[in-house]
Amino acid sequence: MAPAQSGPSSKADGDPELIAAQGWVGRALILRGFPAGDDLKYTARGELVGPAKVTDWTLAGFELQTVTRRTTGDLQLDGLRVAIRYNSDQHVFERHPQKQGAMRLVLASPAAGKLDAALGAMFSVGIDPALQRSMPAYWRHYFIPSEEWPADGLTGQTIFGAGGKAPEGANYPVAEKKPEPGYTPEAIQDHVHGSVQVRVDVDASGTPQRVVIRQPLGYGLDAKTVAAVERYRFQPGVLEGSPVAVEVTVNQSFE
Repeated sequence: MAPAQSGPSSKADGDPELIAAQGWVGRALILRGFPAGDDLKYTARGELVGPAKVTDWTLAGFELQTVTRRTTGDLQLDGLRVAIRYNSDQHVFERHPQKQGAMRLVLASPAAGKLDAALGAMFSVGIDPALQRSMPAYWRHYFIPSEEWPADGLTGQTIFGAGGKAPEGANYPVAEKKPEPGYTPEAIQDHVHGSVQVRVDVDASGTPQRVVIRQPLGYGLDAKTVAAVERYRFQPGVLEGSPVAVEVTVNQSFE
């Protein structure tokens, strides 16, 4: 990451905005929009400047370490990218700062009294409802299981096995094509292992639809699993001689 081009100062004497920004150090921050870069610029309203590659939210955590004032008047926020892993024993998402994940965020000086609003536009403090709504469907339905699905090919159909066992005599779908998801660099670096469980509705043609995370792992491996399962192809489920839509569970091991 390139060094600062203007000499920042961490002295907060007589700079209430800098003092207030330093108060965000130690909070459980997640970058809204999930940008993947390590040198990001934001407007005075906390809007990301320019396009950015997007990552999974479990790789978009941020550990704010220092806030300084640049000679241009902008605020410089330095810290580490944080990977988030699900602890299945305690049922909590844990934060793991990445030693090789140094990040620099530059925020144009907000208007008077607008600092917290700008930082709130940049960061979620924990997994707030707005962050959940911005996630892909497979995560939204993990956090909000009752959320309605948009109209699709399964709308109005009976999905056998949904929420329980399929009827007696029904045959479950059988996966005939199972691409492997692969690891994220962060998971390799931190030797992450475990399993991801997803729920998927397999339609009468054997195509997976409505994939939802049921048991996460984190470190971007859940997104990798969903992307792989969406490429599965199944021999469809059958009931009384006819293909039908069936809900199935897929377990993906990362060892």
